[in-house]
Amino acid sequence: MLDALWIAFVFSVLLAQNRLKDMLFIPVPIPSSYNDHAMIEPLGVMLIFFFGIICLIQFVAMLCHRYNTFQHILASTK
Repeated sequence: MLDALWIAFVFSVLLAQNRLKDMLFIPVPIPSSYNDHAMIEPLGVMLIFFFGIICLIQFVAMLCHRYNTFQHILASTK
């Protein structure tokens, strides 16, 4: 349910992009072109950052699990 609300929110923001361009999006100058800016969405950056943190937590948990499994194998062998 939360995913559907997130998709609806992002879709409505993208529909109102022209009206919210000065307020919501972050302009980043492109060095190769004159008077041109790339627009970064803070919502997309936040989603990527959150996803990266979740992946990092899962990676650390996987390493801990493998270490515990290795300890069990060492304890059961003679």
